[in-house]
Amino acid sequence: MQTNAIHLSLMDYLFDGKLLNGDVILGHSEASIKGYSPAVPEPATWAMLIGGFALVGSCMRRSQKVAVSFA
Repeated sequence: MQTNAIHLSLMDYLFDGKLLNGDVILGHSEASIKGYSPAVPEPATWAMLIGGFALVGSCMRRSQKVAVSFA
């Protein structure tokens, strides 16, 4: 436990063209910086995303075209 400490939390802070995430804690006796790396999607997630796009694309391709005539 620290008293009189400063705690800064960075959430998608743009610095020098890069996004920063993490915490900066400044106390009387110590200073610490903790960083977090963003989550990387698993291959199964990518496969489901691409499969979903393929399914929607095939449904759109198979749908019947409706002819509209203005008379």
